[in-house]
Amino acid sequence: MRSYWPHSVTALMLGSSMLPFVLALGSARPVGEWIAFRYDASRVLFYLGEMEDPATLTEGEVKRQQVRQPLARWGAGGYLMPLAPLRWATFEPRSNTSFPEFHLGDHVSVLLNADATVEASVNGFLEQWGGAHPVVQIGVLARVIPEQLSAFRAAKSNYFLAYSSPAPPAPADNAPAPDIIGPRRILNRFGGAGELVLVNGDDGWSIRLWRRIDGRLVPTAVTYAYGD
Repeated sequence: MRSYWPHSVTALMLGSSMLPFVLALGSARPVGEWIAFRYDASRVLFYLGEMEDPATLTEGEVKRQQVRQPLARWGAGGYLMPLAPLRWATFEPRSNTSFPEFHLGDHVSVLLNADATVEASVNGFLEQWGGAHPVVQIGVLARVIPEQLSAFRAAKSNYFLAYSSPAPPAPADNAPAPDIIGPRRILNRFGGAGELVLVNGDDGWSIRLWRRIDGRLVPTAVTYAYGD
């Protein structure tokens, strides 16, 4: 497999004895907007972007460490492994990569649809291995607060928007998109916040947030893609 990952954007629960880990390449608080996938009955997964993992793990070692894929069909791909703080600290950022700062317990809002938002907190980190390794994708898991789980579980879509407050509006994206050609369909609509559009082709898939900007519906930089 080879993975096409976003230039801006979206584990097992880390034990309570694990010290909070920070990827400090951005501001003091996480600020951004990401495509979020339903991971299980209480959590979402979103990907920050890509880094280089210097570890020389074999495919067998990666398979033994892997955790389950998200429930969202178009959020799955590669091998997902828990990302331990000591390993993450050895990673190298890709060129022009700048991530926000995240801690365990950080607040995240999850837009379920045009009318409903739930609150969640970061409770784990993942790395996604694929055919592009040593380049890996950095994933964040966030658990919806118990009082709002019923709304989360009742949501018809498995595809959401995760953001921190305040989140700047996603700009139009002028970067070239992954070379994926195929039929399109809308995965979710968020009213004025835009809509998530899936392109599903023979070589993989991509999801992008489209938003009305200056009266036109245009693609934004909020995207996730995976190629076979």
